[in-house]
Amino acid sequence: MKEKIIAWIARDEKTGLHIYNEKPHKSDYYNEWVGIEGIYFRINDSNLFPQVKWEDEEPTKVELTIKICE
Repeated sequence: MKEKIIAWIARDEKTGLHIYNEKPHKSDYYNEWVGIEGIYFRINDSNLFPQVKWEDEEPTKVELTIKICE
């Protein structure tokens, strides 16, 4: 079974790449993207999604497919 969810990917200036379940906003004060109430996950492989940059004005909206493995 596969489930799809809409999420946002953004790269902080120093801490790397994150996935948010709600659209985050950019905080130049903290040099990171901040979710209002959204849960986020850090992506350990910072080489993924090289097109997503700290300099981006908006986070990148993505559709994630989750498959439960047996």
